[in-house]
Amino acid sequence: MNNKINTEWKNKADFQRIIFMMIIGFCYAIAKFVLFGIIFFLAISYLATGNPNDRLIKVGAQFSTYAYQVFCYLTFNSEQRPFPFDEWPKN
Repeated sequence: MNNKINTEWKNKADFQRIIFMMIIGFCYAIAKFVLFGIIFFLAISYLATGNPNDRLIKVGAQFSTYAYQVFCYLTFNSEQRPFPFDEWPKN
């Protein structure tokens, strides 16, 4: 039975990719939670002042870019690992 497992994982890089995908998926789940907080504070800021907070808009754009990078990596459209294995996106 041990030989069967070894033949299925012929390439160590395949196993590493799956591990990285799980870690990045977990990081995305945390980022999604933070993004909902940003959206909430943007809405409050907009209701209170009539204008959205410029800093929160910039952070929201960074989170959007990060989500795009995560989706590209998780769907095998990119080999570039997103944050935390690369820099945080800057917009």
